[in-house]
Amino acid sequence: MAKVKDFLDEHSPFRINPLDIDDIDQNKLWVHYDPEADSIVIYITGVPVRAVSVHLGNDTYLKVDPKSGDIVGFHIEAWERNFTPAHPEIQSVWGQMKPYREPALDWNHLLRMLALWVIFVFKSDQALNQTLQPA
Repeated sequence: MAKVKDFLDEHSPFRINPLDIDDIDQNKLWVHYDPEADSIVIYITGVPVRAVSVHLGNDTYLKVDPKSGDIVGFHIEAWERNFTPAHPEIQSVWGQMKPYREPALDWNHLLRMLALWVIFVFKSDQALNQTLQPA
């Protein structure tokens, strides 16, 4: 995984632009859950794009465009082990979604709706409002 310092020289300031969740287009969410790795990756750009990961803590990362500083996505490790138990409302929905995990349009639609919920959890937990440090 690339680190912010790999893209910047020692004199370059790295800023992360605030994310306006009202500007997120649900139809442009790209979401992938990997059951083997127990991780979920969310891009708000429609497709995966080059980004650096900025550690927020508790196995969660922001995906940030290294040139613009815009948040382009999220990565959550230990999704079922740690993240969903810490957010009972998401754990409940996730438990209902899992039987539909086959690669189908319904699963992708459900993942996009879940991704919006996860983004709102990040926002409400103030994780997106804290001073962030590059990983």
